[in-house]
Amino acid sequence: MQIQIQTFTVHKRFPLTISRGTTAESTNILVKIQQEDIEGWGEASPFSVGEKPQTTATIQQALQQVIPALEKFNPLERQQIEQVLTELQIPSAALAAIDIALHDWVGKKNRVAFMATLGIRTRSHCSELSYYWYQYPRSC
Repeated sequence: MQIQIQTFTVHKRFPLTISRGTTAESTNILVKIQQEDIEGWGEASPFSVGEKPQTTATIQQALQQVIPALEKFNPLERQQIEQVLTELQIPSAALAAIDIALHDWVGKKNRVAFMATLGIRTRSHCSELSYYWYQYPRSC
């Protein structure tokens, strides 16, 4: 499988303020996994909790280092891929981006929605969640 990574900037509609400060934008990483003319997408976002902050640079570096070890696999070989990622101890954000890209790839291969690959059958709770997510900044 082929793996590509690229950065992009997310400009937040409303700045996010938490105890560690305020951010109006973040630079995230898009992970693309391609095989059999199918492309799955995953995303990593930097964060800093605990002793080792996961910056865009550290996530990107970890992904670049792991790509050669993963190219020999088929996206359907999830257990073997997970074992390699565990052994290489990549940051959790990078692991999540690869995992989401693999789920997306499998969904596209089987012509089902991403949610179906996770066993979710309905969109009702997702639409409620997104409603509150987008309404929250206006209600503050």
